[in-house]
Amino acid sequence: DNPVEYVQKRIEPLDDFGSATVAVSNLLIDLAFDRKSATLNTILGFVNGVLTNYQQGTDGACDPRSKDGALSMMTSLSSALMSRKSPISGTLPNFLLTHVVPEFKSKYGFLRARALDTYCRYSSVTFPSKQVSNTVFESVFGLLHDPELPVRVHAALALEPMIEDEENRDTLARHLPQVMQVFLNLTNEIDSDTIAHVIEEFVEVFADRMAPFAVELAQQLRDTFMRVMGDVAANQPDPATANMDDVGEKTMAAMGVLKTMGTLVLNLEGSPEVVYKLEEVVFPIAQFVLDQRIVDLYDEVFEILDCCLFAVKSVSPNAWNLFGTIYSCFKNDGIDFIEEMLPTLDDYVSYGMDVVATNNDVQARLFDIIESVMKSDRVGENECMCACKLAETVMLHGRGKVDGMIPGFISLAAAYLLVGDAIKTTPFLVHALEVVLNALYYNPVITLNVLEQYQWTEGIFTRLVQSAD
Repeated sequence: DNPVEYVQKRIEPLDDFGSATVAVSNLLIDLAFDRKSATLNTILGFVNGVLTNYQQGTDGACDPRSKDGALSMMTSLSSALMSRKSPISGTLPNFLLTHVVPEFKSKYGFLRARALDTYCRYSSVTFPSKQVSNTVFESVFGLLHDPELPVRVHAALALEPMIEDEENRDTLARHLPQVMQVFLNLTNEIDSDTIAHVIEEFVEVFADRMAPFAVELAQQLRDTFMRVMGDVAANQPDPATANMDDVGEKTMAAMGVLKTMGTLVLNLEGSPEVVYKLEEVVFPIAQFVLDQRIVDLYDEVFEILDCCLFAVKSVSPNAWNLFGTIYSCFKNDGIDFIEEMLPTLDDYVSYGMDVVATNNDVQARLFDIIESVMKSDRVGENECMCACKLAETVMLHGRGKVDGMIPGFISLAAAYLLVGDAIKTTPFLVHALEVVLNALYYNPVITLNVLEQYQWTEGIFTRLVQSAD
């Protein structure tokens, strides 16, 4: 009656964690693994009896629910039966061809879905001929357009392991836009990060074929993301009445969409002109997440921004417009996410030094980020190492262009290096020393003047020699 709920309980185990079905399945697995010699053959004999009776019976005498249960048992036992020591490993191809693949054409939708799920669990089984494999692939591919939602979902999941085969990839490549559209439609119907993972896998495998419709795909992913986040917002106003499980599921779905977008951008590194167009789609999403302070999605957003900047090896005006938002995010609560922010900030410096070198406001914001982390009591040494790395990037890429920032960097490092117990770990000590060494490389005159002015020279170099020993 509710295909969405049916699918979610099938593909999201935690959604059905407390059910009797899951409890029985876990019991079956425990018996097969912990009491293998005493129970496995008995269990397999029972399953074989049910499947054989169904195969030999007439339509009126066959109970599809019994076969569904038997296939469900085989699905639960897949790990044990696919192992090297499995007593029936040699008969698995015949099992699939006799009892599973024929049900792809069953008149019962739930049995078609169960057969696809079972096949997916045994997808590494090798069939006796390439022709048989091709026939199975064509059957699964055709079920992407099944009238029943659960069948389409399980067909999508079953296709994922099939793309390892070159012939299957060629077939899918010819229909790639249509296949991706089916996947996107499924994502919109069930809000599952599992389907998002399938899309991500296809984007990675078919990266060289994505460019022609990458922008359109990104736009649809954006629309899906905004719709999911709209649903999340609708559940947030009153925490007392909100369905928090639903909010969590939708947030995970949104996270999956963002990961797919990141994979899409990363795999288009060789097509910077396409990535520039993708920025127009991606940056508003980043703006939305950062403005709304959706901290659960910060990791994915900063990964996408890093992918965009790294792919084009430059910082566009649109990207610089977003820099102010990133800084505001940092000032609000982003200091706790400096590790996630670092690659993106590093890109701004590495590929946007022409702006950094001439824009005092950008320099001030970069220094404030570094200083805030180094002086904060909210973060640990891992975060302070991130601040040191960003300072090092500024000095390495801005040699001779950011003289005004150097004394501040030295002061921040010295505040730790000149206090005996201020540094607890060796990695942080190394990074703090590297800040001073990079300052010396950047401009030895400026650096030595600062050290002499504050009488830090002896202490810093003593610490450096001690560390070398």
